[in-house]
Amino acid sequence: MATNKVQPGEVLRLYVGTGKEAGDPVAVGAHRGVCLTDADSTGYAQVDTTGVWDLSVTPQDQDGASAVSVGDKLYYHSGDGSIDKNGKTGVLIGTANEAIAASPLEAATINVKLAGGVGLDQVKGVILAAGNAETTEGETSVEVEISGVVATDVVNAGFRVNGNSPTLNVVSAIASEDTITVTVDGTFADGDEISYLVIRPA
Repeated sequence: MATNKVQPGEVLRLYVGTGKEAGDPVAVGAHRGVCLTDADSTGYAQVDTTGVWDLSVTPQDQDGASAVSVGDKLYYHSGDGSIDKNGKTGVLIGTANEAIAASPLEAATINVKLAGGVGLDQVKGVILAAGNAETTEGETSVEVEISGVVATDVVNAGFRVNGNSPTLNVVSAIASEDTITVTVDGTFADGDEISYLVIRPA
């Protein structure tokens, strides 16, 4: 019998940033979930990546007011923590299990089925970029400029130890306009590099 399974995987300890509270939706790299606990002083929280949750959703997409129907894909915006149908600037967090009328254009609390973890084997699209990036000693994150990248692109990043630091873990890999940002759970040492892969979902 296998003995190397470490946990069921539904609840994960993830870096979500200080200020996040229990009940807040989050997107951490390819993980999607809801905080079960307030973030601690280091920015970590217990995050449930499964199930159906009551979440605040605004009935709008990239063009303005848009009714939410059962089964619609919903997108999370890390800047303000909002959820709506705008897949141009948000990342997929789940699907609507209740409807919201387009008018009035106000957020409503509805049942949302989480998308959970979005693995690379589930992402169909085009590889935009791949490579390694140098880091700055003492920093906890690195930004890589990649022309054409947008917020809805999927970033997969790993840590490549070339210096004398202990092995670090990537806690988030986020795309924004023409840039990806990779954050680790410690500080880089001289010579450390990260590797990355950016995919544009179909």
